[in-house]
Amino acid sequence: MAFIKDKNGRIVSSISTRQSAAGAVAAAHALGISPRSGSSTFSKYQPPNSEATLVQESAVQRAARRARQAVRKIKLAGPGERRTWGQEQHNVRAYIIAHVAFDNSGKTYPVNCFRTDVRIGHQVVVKMNKGPLKWAQVVDTNYLNWSCQNSVVCLANEAQFTVDGIILPPGDSLTIKGLTRPSELATRLFKLGWVPRRAASKMYRMAYSAENRTQTALILMRKNGIDVQIIDGRHPKVIKPNSVLSIRRTDGPFFAQTLHGSLNNVFERTAAFGAAFLLDTPQAEELIIPQQTSKVLPSPPSRIPSENEVFY
Repeated sequence: MAFIKDKNGRIVSSISTRQSAAGAVAAAHALGISPRSGSSTFSKYQPPNSEATLVQESAVQRAARRARQAVRKIKLAGPGERRTWGQEQHNVRAYIIAHVAFDNSGKTYPVNCFRTDVRIGHQVVVKMNKGPLKWAQVVDTNYLNWSCQNSVVCLANEAQFTVDGIILPPGDSLTIKGLTRPSELATRLFKLGWVPRRAASKMYRMAYSAENRTQTALILMRKNGIDVQIIDGRHPKVIKPNSVLSIRRTDGPFFAQTLHGSLNNVFERTAAFGAAFLLDTPQAEELIIPQQTSKVLPSPPSRIPSENEVFY
């Protein structure tokens, strides 16, 4: 039970935490937040549009507060739009960068693209960091691993164009499709049976290891690349998840794959290697031989356009 007091400290009403926070718990689960168990804690909390102060915060209410904090991080869409990527998404690196044109002026702008099915010539919807949804046409795509302010949210034929603006399709967000981020590769490897490890080197943000009948392999993810090492022999002991992993390049063939300027999708090739290695597929290492494009890559934007220009 939680109590609400006025400015003079008198109890003006009580709230059943089970009843009052039921909707908030549902919101917390929808946002991927799990209510924490444990005893109630006390904190000052000012309800919106109220002078009263809630002096007791239960575990359920704490989950609701965390849900509200998560919601604040999400950029609320305008009329006719639904919530999609948060405003902070422009700080996330995008492996695929699409150069798009918003009109017939000939100018193109780089935008984040988290979909593997976007091709040159496709019409897309772009979520502007400081503006509404916009129609655009893809002029070029490259593997650049940049961080742009705007992102492709769906194909144009997946959205609805009305006099009031662009309406995104109902249901789950279509912004992400395919393997375009380290998190998706990590999920794929884990499902295949690879063991998550803690790399001793701070250069690697995520690390996985696995064994087949005769070899051990390591997949190491860094800021701008994915390294793979194949070592003859198996570990003498059972490898525990999240155990410390020391990397020595002299232990076996080492394949350093760079994300920027790669010829094809490094995440997809690494996932294919992960599956082939576990099956003892001959010459599986050919899937992770570094391949860089010979194409002249575009330079990153040198400045942020003025408010009267399209924000990249």
